[in-house]
Amino acid sequence: MKKKYLPIIIGLAVCMATTMVAHGIPTLNAGETYGVPYSDFYDKSGNSIDTRLTFSQYYFEISKKKISKGADLVKEITISDLHHEVAIVINDSGLPPLPSSPNVVIERLEVQAKKTVRKDGETFIRAGDDFSYQGSIRLRVGITDSSHGDLDVDNLDLTLHPSDKKTIQWNESTGSGDVTIRYGDVATGYGRVYGGETITYGYENDMPRAIIRKNPNAKMTSIKIISEGQAAHLNIELDANVDDFVYINKNGVLTQDDGPTWNEDSYQWEDKIKTTTHYIVSDRKLYSNPYGEDADKSKNEENKDDPPTKNFNPNTGRGETGVAISGIFAIMMITCVSVVMVTLRRIISKGKSSNEND
Repeated sequence: MKKKYLPIIIGLAVCMATTMVAHGIPTLNAGETYGVPYSDFYDKSGNSIDTRLTFSQYYFEISKKKISKGADLVKEITISDLHHEVAIVINDSGLPPLPSSPNVVIERLEVQAKKTVRKDGETFIRAGDDFSYQGSIRLRVGITDSSHGDLDVDNLDLTLHPSDKKTIQWNESTGSGDVTIRYGDVATGYGRVYGGETITYGYENDMPRAIIRKNPNAKMTSIKIISEGQAAHLNIELDANVDDFVYINKNGVLTQDDGPTWNEDSYQWEDKIKTTTHYIVSDRKLYSNPYGEDADKSKNEENKDDPPTKNFNPNTGRGETGVAISGIFAIMMITCVSVVMVTLRRIISKGKSSNEND
């Protein structure tokens, strides 16, 4: 092999190696989350976290972290109660173009047990137990395919997945067009865009922890529709059942006022929004203020709270639960009174028989 070709071969090899390494590194856009499984954390003896425990903020906390590169791109590192993992959340804005090599490096990440848990004489975990992630975490963080400014079309159809965020920058020469935004398989938005406008569409599905804690038995879906810009108006159709309860989460307070309504013709929940809106869909009534004072009440007091009662389709029976319970209670009371009356009659009859025999 001639020596004059050696630099070219070395250069190609380095380029290929860099491409292969970059391809295997997780890539994240604005607002996205990288989840680290709790099974990747070990103590000093090489033991992993007991799978019989629920990995959540109730039992664990982030105890140590060292971000050696790209700390300004990371919004937070927390424990996700919803996905039971360590969540590395990327900033919503201010990201550079996506680099070819890692620009976020986390060299150290540890979680610590907050309390001791014992059951049937066995200790699952002790308060203060530390578990470390083995190795470092390397991420490529940056904006990818977020600008559609060169599009000059009559219609635009976008499909967004959880944590996706797209900014539509329309040229001045672009006329108006119809936009369809599909938020996974849970909602669809319809709107109009005009030349010279910049609109950001996004979709998140993380459920607030306080709502989960307050309503542990409810089957819920979180649909946060991000709509920002000069003309970010959208007609929203939610994929929910007629007997579901649909709320809007406004700064931690759940409400059904001025929210989606059920359309019998289209057989869908519909709403009109002008800005970012967070929907919570549930199979049962939810407590209206999971972040407020009632969130700290005991289980005995929770039944005294007044959850929202509005239901757009009360004929399904969900809104008549209280009536049914009252009816059952009344029947039980009547039965008890009847039993007492029969018993008293028997006692009186026996008393009379004894007196006559005497």
